[in-house]
Amino acid sequence: MSLTPFRDAVALVLNLAGERRLAAEMCSVREAQGRVLAQDVMASEMLPAFHGAALDGFALASTLEVSAFASGTRLAVEGRILAGEAFFTNCVNSEPHAHRIMTGAPVPPCAHTVVGKEDVTEAEGVMTLRREIPLGFAVRPIGSDIEPGACLARRGERVTPGHALVFAALGISSVSVTSRPRVAIAATGAELLPADRAELPFGSIRDSSTPFLLAALRGWGIEATAATTLIDDRAAIEQWLGGLHNTDVVVTTGGVSVGDADHLRASLEGVGATIHLHGVAMRPGKPLLIATLPAAQGGAIVLALPGNPYASAAGAHFFVRPCLTALQGGQLPRLCAATVRGHVRTPPGLTCVWRANARVSAEGRLEVRVHPARDSYRVSAFKETNAWAVIEGTEAGIADGAGIRVSLDDAFDGGMDE
Repeated sequence: MSLTPFRDAVALVLNLAGERRLAAEMCSVREAQGRVLAQDVMASEMLPAFHGAALDGFALASTLEVSAFASGTRLAVEGRILAGEAFFTNCVNSEPHAHRIMTGAPVPPCAHTVVGKEDVTEAEGVMTLRREIPLGFAVRPIGSDIEPGACLARRGERVTPGHALVFAALGISSVSVTSRPRVAIAATGAELLPADRAELPFGSIRDSSTPFLLAALRGWGIEATAATTLIDDRAAIEQWLGGLHNTDVVVTTGGVSVGDADHLRASLEGVGATIHLHGVAMRPGKPLLIATLPAAQGGAIVLALPGNPYASAAGAHFFVRPCLTALQGGQLPRLCAATVRGHVRTPPGLTCVWRANARVSAEGRLEVRVHPARDSYRVSAFKETNAWAVIEGTEAGIADGAGIRVSLDDAFDGGMDE
């Protein structure tokens, strides 16, 4: 099995996905959370749309050419303006006066300044300023937040609750997003039993990779179209592969090494798939295979991951996720620079992708400590880590204080103690 460099393998996946970019569709903002935008979203109006009061108090009107209202200024109070009211549209009083006004209410055209209730005294329909108030104080100017033509979100961004907030404020109810990839999953192995199996026969194990993949997909805004378990039988695997239509990505776990029961490559070749590479210079996950199904079946990308759970999780993070992101034209997450803590032994010539604990030091630097459980069968590292360390292996290993790259989990919180 010849090994393809890790970076070249990732580049291959991105290239295959880029050639198969999915079509765009309109989607309501309510249903668009987590979806990837297919085009920029632009503002067609200004926000705020009117001069608004920034606090509860009084709108001050004056015809005087002044830069501020002096302390002690007395103004007659003419009515009250609540949020959503605009009875003052024809305000024509030419004498200095004031309107009682509430936060968010439109400031009348005859006024340009708002003063808080705490800065005035009021008696018998007249308010008196207790301090100097500069002209324009506490008024939200028209268009001061967003102007027409402003870009609200870029193509390739995932729609977030923050986007929904902005879109709603500007009356945007639907956006153009990329279609969700259709993903089929299969775990291979006669030893696999469902994860909810209470008792196991000797020699059997629970399938942990499929629940992991399903959960990961949901976190990426995708639901698998199919998920199954296949025995180590070439004919059975070929039958399943041959029945895959209307699928964009096929993810399998197990059956890609060189054992007597590893039939996945032969099964793919049996259905006419194109094998692009088999074997990546990485640990864990070296036997990873990348193929495409025949064009007659739609040409789905096949990402065949090793069966050991650590290895399949690594393959999912560094190959499946980028593939799905690229299919949607999304923005790929970047690796962060970090400092490793503790000496790390590494195999030369391999890119090691190991779970690690990342934290921001008191000096503001990102530091990581690689978890000691690194064998491909282990799952314990996943319960107490928050990042993937990406390390280029050498004979000498990686020394304490050396610079490496890391991929932070979505839930990374800085690793700071409360």
